[in-house]
Amino acid sequence: MTNRFEHYYESATASKKQFDASVCSVKEALQVSLNTSRARIYVRDNSKPVSTGWLRGSLSYPWAIVCIVIPAVLNMMM
Repeated sequence: MTNRFEHYYESATASKKQFDASVCSVKEALQVSLNTSRARIYVRDNSKPVSTGWLRGSLSYPWAIVCIVIPAVLNMMM
């Protein structure tokens, strides 16, 4: 039983070393790719809020007007 446990331990250790080596190689390849890439990365400017062109706040979505405002107006008319 002890030999079997040692075999499992050695196998797990070898697998971990192999995994760590593959992670390092992927990290290095990614770093080289980013350094040699000519593509530009565009970052969205988060300083100004996104506008839908509708009303402010919770009514900025068209579904709010269709699902809440119109039925409320119709209920008031009836």
